Amino acid sequence: MGTGTGGWATTGRLWVRVVGIALGTTMISDTQSPSYVGLKPTWKGNLCLLLLVAMIAGVSIFALIGGNVTGVSLISSALGGKQLGVLRMLVPAARSIVYLVNATNPNSEHNVRSAQQAALALGLQIHILNASTESEIDAAFQVHADALAIAPDSFFIGRSNQLVALAAGHSVPTIYPFRDFTAAGGLVSYGVSLPDLYRQVGVYTGKILRGAGSANMSVLQPTKFELVINLKTAQALNLVIPPAMLAIADEVIE
Repeated sequence: MGTGTGGWATTGRLWVRVVGIALGTTMISDTQSPSYVGLKPTWKGNLCLLLLVAMIAGVSIFALIGGNVTGVSLISSALGGKQLGVLRMLVPAARSIVYLVNATNPNSEHNVRSAQQAALALGLQIHILNASTESEIDAAFQVHADALAIAPDSFFIGRSNQLVALAAGHSVPTIYPFRDFTAAGGLVSYGVSLPDLYRQVGVYTGKILRGAGSANMSVLQPTKFELVINLKTAQALNLVIPPAMLAIADEVIE
C-alpha cells in the first residue's frame, strides 16, 4: 500500500482513506518509510476489526495506539470466568470442566487466569487443555469431564462445525465464545457481540472520514456481550434451562 496525493493511499488501483483489517491481524512494516506498510495476517491474536489510516508504520497493534491506528478489540480478560459461571447455571451438578484454549494465542493466558479464578470460587475442578491442531481438538473430547468451555480464538472459529459435532457426539454440555457456534447446533454461547463491534467500527470509520484524528481515538474495549441458548440441543442433552437464564438470554434458538 503506497500513499497518493492529499494524504490518501492506494491499494492496487483503488484510492482509499481507511483500511479495515479483521480478526487477529498483526501489522509488520516492510520498510522504514512511514508512507508504506506491509500487512501480514498471523491469526494468533484476538484483536480484530482494526481501522488503519494511510501512512502507517509499526509492528505491534497496541504499540501503534496514538499514531494513525485505532480500532475495536475482541479481548475480554474476564470472559473465561463468565463462561464457567454460565455453565454452572446450566449444569449445576458439574464438578469438573475442561477449558479449551489455543496456546499459540498470546491472549489465551488472560482467559485461562479468569477461568481458573472462577473455578476456584465455584468449587470446580478445571482442566486446561491446549489445542492448535484438529487432532488436538479431537483429543480434548476424550478427556472425561462434566462440561467443556471453549475460549475465543480464530482457530476455533474456523473449526466450529468440528467442535459442535464432537460436543454432540460425546454428549458434553459445551459453552462457546460466539453466537455462530450456537446457531450451528452448539448448546450455549457467551461472548462479545460481533454485530456491536461491527457497528463501532462503522462509527469510527465515519469519524475518520469526517476528519477526526485517529491519534485521539483510543482502541475500544468490548462492552456488549450476548448470551445465546439452543433449546433443541439442550433437550438432546436432557438439560432443563433455568427460567431465570431464559429470561436474561439475548436469543433463544428453538
